[in-house]
Amino acid sequence: MSTAVAELIDVHKRFADTEALRGLSMTIMQGEIVAVLGPNGAGKTTAMNLLLGLRQPDQGTARLYGQDPRNWRARRNIGVTPQDTDFPVSWVNRSLGPPQVRGFQMPREALLVIDIQKEVLDPKGTLGGDLPKVADDLLAAVRTMVDWAHGQSVPVIWIRMAFREGYIDAPLSVREAADEMAGRLVDGSWGADICDDVGQREDDFVITKKRPSAFFGTDLDWLLRGLGVERLIVIGTSTNWAVESTVRDAESLDYRVVIAREATGARMGDMHEPSLRTMGTRFAEVVSVAEVIGGSASG
Repeated sequence: MSTAVAELIDVHKRFADTEALRGLSMTIMQGEIVAVLGPNGAGKTTAMNLLLGLRQPDQGTARLYGQDPRNWRARRNIGVTPQDTDFPVSWVNRSLGPPQVRGFQMPREALLVIDIQKEVLDPKGTLGGDLPKVADDLLAAVRTMVDWAHGQSVPVIWIRMAFREGYIDAPLSVREAADEMAGRLVDGSWGADICDDVGQREDDFVITKKRPSAFFGTDLDWLLRGLGVERLIVIGTSTNWAVESTVRDAESLDYRVVIAREATGARMGDMHEPSLRTMGTRFAEVVSVAEVIGGSASG
């Protein structure tokens, strides 16, 4: 039996005083070749944008493989050739390697790896709280995600927290506890380094931050927009602190966010699940590592 790939059911869409679509219904079945024809202004592009999750109908329903088109797992199965197909004026060629024909995937993604640092996760570190109890499984999940990203030519961006000597650029709470910190997370120190054996490569990106959010006071947003990234896959620590701060900022900046559950962890273990639930209700989609990898493979 054929499967409905894309459906519009009685959709309506207006742009100010212009009615783009009124009561449009259409179904595209698996294996069908469908041409949508009409003059300029007939609503063809609007209909396609509804099916791709780029716009939402004012009324009616859009479905892609039976799901909301905003669901990235549904869109991973779709290849799109946009109306304008010129290369951008500036072509970024760094960790992505030379241009390759890989299909047009909407949206493009990056893996954000937050605070996977020795002072937090190494057995000799002193700032991990409950994290050493789960460090082996967490780091294994991080390595799985990093290896997957490299294999898929997905940019990997490592976020680390480190301060100048004397903590002059640290948050007030850290400056007030400078004596207790005793040099921990000072830039160049052992504990500020990213953990060993988690798959970091020389051509990965590394950003040093001074506050919980990876966006605050850094060039992360500029880097992501230069790479053409629209969706972030976020992993790392601490779930309720740096991860959640970053995810909230990402959502405010209009990035779509996916969190790989097993590759995150909290310094206070009992805050891990509540934080994931909070983020999952509004700011991100919380999935398993297997779902991230499987979703890519199915594309």
